[in-house]
Amino acid sequence: MQLLLWIVCFALSSVLGCATLLPQSYETNVSKLATFADARKAYEAIIPYKTSTSDLKELGLDPYSNPNVTIRSYREVLHAFMPANSNITVEDLPEGVQECLQVRERCASYEVELGRLQTKREGNVLLDMLRFTRHRTITGWSFIPQIVMIDDRVVYKLWSGTPQIVKKKHEINPLGPLQDPYKFFRF
Repeated sequence: MQLLLWIVCFALSSVLGCATLLPQSYETNVSKLATFADARKAYEAIIPYKTSTSDLKELGLDPYSNPNVTIRSYREVLHAFMPANSNITVEDLPEGVQECLQVRERCASYEVELGRLQTKREGNVLLDMLRFTRHRTITGWSFIPQIVMIDDRVVYKLWSGTPQIVKKKHEINPLGPLQDPYKFFRF
């Protein structure tokens, strides 16, 4: 049975080429914002003290119409901006965050996780299948805006992210399938 599998793999690799036999994976945070530039443009359209929750919905940053949006309470906002055992005081915080912490329950924060990752396996199919060597290239982007709100009005915004992700991952197992025999039948 295994011999037949190897013959089929060899025949397919000679006809299709090695790269088409290696698996690929995609990881996407579902959103209408398809690129880093789209996400940044939506973020730049947010104007503190003017943008409302309905505006955020139009921008694709609303937690009730867009997945991957975490709503945080004022206590989480407090811990995010004033970590325990830090020398940061309320006066050190941006004005919008100070106001947010003063009104307590009327304060909330949206943390939006946007991004795309693609993993492509490269190299020799036979060595990859036998787990001697595995080469992967991971590409994509991530954008994580945090939007602080009082009632339904944005009072502060900031973002973090990576415009361009490119990672190379190489695994080398000198003993191949004998290195970890339980993983041999998983691809």
